[in-house]
Amino acid sequence: MKLFLWIWRVIFPIIGLAALAYWGGKMMGEISGGMSITKTIVYGGICAIVGLIVGFTGWAEEVPPRWFWTMSEIDLLDNRIGNAIQYAGQFFWIPAGICGINALLHLTFLYN
Repeated sequence: MKLFLWIWRVIFPIIGLAALAYWGGKMMGEISGGMSITKTIVYGGICAIVGLIVGFTGWAEEVPPRWFWTMSEIDLLDNRIGNAIQYAGQFFWIPAGICGINALLHLTFLYN
């Protein structure tokens, strides 16, 4: 689980940027192919449920040992539920990110 969470921290910025580009292209009408917006939201919801499970189970992997605990005002809200919501939000972007990467690859191979 620890390896998956480490890999996810590396991969998520790429998926997040691709998802933002995909949603922006879809809203502006530049991307006509790919999944419909409704399917993307439904699949994103399914991935968000998986993200809730990963967040609940992966929270213990990210908590430092007790002798390193220092609490600030922001860290007081960092708990298992907050971690699960964070991962659910990140996993929601997976289908749109995959479609965004696919659209980007399609455009690069189309024009070369």
